[in-house]
Amino acid sequence: MNNFKNERSCETHNQSKYEEKGWSETHIINPHNTPYIHETEQRVEQLLTPSILCIDDEIIIGKTYKRMFKSKAPTKYCESAEDGLKEIYRLSPHSIVLSDSDMPHLNGEDIAKKSLDFRIKNHIAFIISSGNSNPQKTTHFKQMIDDGIIDYYLQKPISVSDILAIIDQLIGKNTGIK
Repeated sequence: MNNFKNERSCETHNQSKYEEKGWSETHIINPHNTPYIHETEQRVEQLLTPSILCIDDEIIIGKTYKRMFKSKAPTKYCESAEDGLKEIYRLSPHSIVLSDSDMPHLNGEDIAKKSLDFRIKNHIAFIISSGNSNPQKTTHFKQMIDDGIIDYYLQKPISVSDILAIIDQLIGKNTGIK
């Protein structure tokens, strides 16, 4: 019988016991199938890196945002509000969410309200954009800013320089980088 040495716990294991279970040498060396140190370090770095999440049902707008922001921070795009809401809970602290206000099933305002506690706890900024120029809607979004539900409201069409300035400001505020 051959013996294998578990490099993690320095215990000696009987090869046939592991062969019966269909385990490979990798399972014997790493019995809990946990990531190795360098993979863990990469994941920690990824979790600590602020990112930008764009949520918009208009694909062309979402892809444009993704291209615009890729030099600023890792950027992800979701075309459905439901997927965007789920993705918010995967964001690292100090990230930024940019969401359209008018989408089917779930709108940007709903996303902002449903994710508020998580976003506050993780210092995640929320920008909402709308093509609706109704003065009542604008007043409503300004009230959401005053109430701390969102951080910025942008009226479409949005100038590239305006959105990039806001993103730079938020990245600087959230990370201390200017």
